[in-house]
Amino acid sequence: MQGTFVWHDLTTADPDAAAAFYHGLLGWERTAFPGAEPPYHVMLLQGSGIGGITGLSAGSPGWKGYIAVEDVDAAAAKVAELGGKAERAETMEGVGRMALATDRHGVRFVLFAPAPMESPPPRPDPCTPGMPAWNELHGGALDSDVAFYSGLFGWQKGEATDMGALGLYQQVTAGGVPIGGMMTRVPDMPVPTWLYYFRSAAADASAARVQELGGKVIFGPQEVPGGLWILQCLDPQGNLFGLVSPAR
Repeated sequence: MQGTFVWHDLTTADPDAAAAFYHGLLGWERTAFPGAEPPYHVMLLQGSGIGGITGLSAGSPGWKGYIAVEDVDAAAAKVAELGGKAERAETMEGVGRMALATDRHGVRFVLFAPAPMESPPPRPDPCTPGMPAWNELHGGALDSDVAFYSGLFGWQKGEATDMGALGLYQQVTAGGVPIGGMMTRVPDMPVPTWLYYFRSAAADASAARVQELGGKVIFGPQEVPGGLWILQCLDPQGNLFGLVSPAR
């Protein structure tokens, strides 16, 4: 669906160690993408590609999300019109056309028009542990960010939650379906960033596993509306990610 997150990938100092960490935590397997330079690991869950991992020669460290658009070049022009920046679009045969972009506050994301597929492989149930679950912007300024992404992707405001001193947490929807949330970053968040959450079975067990594998829990477990529990974590290379679980 246009305006939805369709892929997530990680750029990191040690792709092999990162792949081992996320395999141990989320059960992801990996396979090399043929001919990719720098090397690119496609991360698989139940045999279906759900993300990727690559090295620092591919760009700045951290997770980034790919958002589906019909026309990457038109979307890139719209990014600039709305006060962001977009790099020159590139096409990868059999994959699609894409352009790295940043919003008004320098937060990066990828504009992506996937190549058509005759019979795309089935994806696991969205509630399966290891699946991408939520996309959360800790942005530069909430009103400005809502205006930017709504103008670019047509996102609509969903439910909003007043978090007191932390400000407003604004859910956003694409085609009426909640896909993420936005808030103005708190001082503990060094720079504005997207934070991507993946599903896990239970928060306490996941927190223990993160630490066993050399990562760090920096927030949570915390219950959130809907009876879910979240964790915010750093992997062993210091990359930020989140986990969301149906049980403590």
